[in-house]
Amino acid sequence: MVAMAAVMLSACGGEGEPTAASAEKAPAELGNVSSVVELRDALVDAGYDCAEWEQSNAVSLAAESGSCDDSSVLTTFASAGDLQQQLDREKSNESLLVDAGIDPTPILVGPNWMVKAPLAGDYAGDLGGTVVSGPSS
Repeated sequence: MVAMAAVMLSACGGEGEPTAASAEKAPAELGNVSSVVELRDALVDAGYDCAEWEQSNAVSLAAESGSCDDSSVLTTFASAGDLQQQLDREKSNESLLVDAGIDPTPILVGPNWMVKAPLAGDYAGDLGGTVVSGPSS
């Protein structure tokens, strides 16, 4: 049965055949990560400069956290509730910054992770996720 399905699929050429343009793969979304190091590695693979990596685990709601420099924070979360609580905190802080005339730092949010960095939004195409904060929000 499986062999018959494979033969039928291979016989379906013509219009459905891939072209050179469609053979190029679109970046896969990162999805859930198992560690902040996995998040950092995906960000670096996408072209982010993370020469000063330090895993501090200083963000209280995060399972793990670290930074690439003084202007970035990478976090992973054990639950959707923890991620949402951290987003709520970030939005509250963002309101204070906006009221003071300061542009907030962009935050790129995935299923169980966050990247808060000046260029975070530039990596949404590579990592997936949603930009939920920053000058354009």
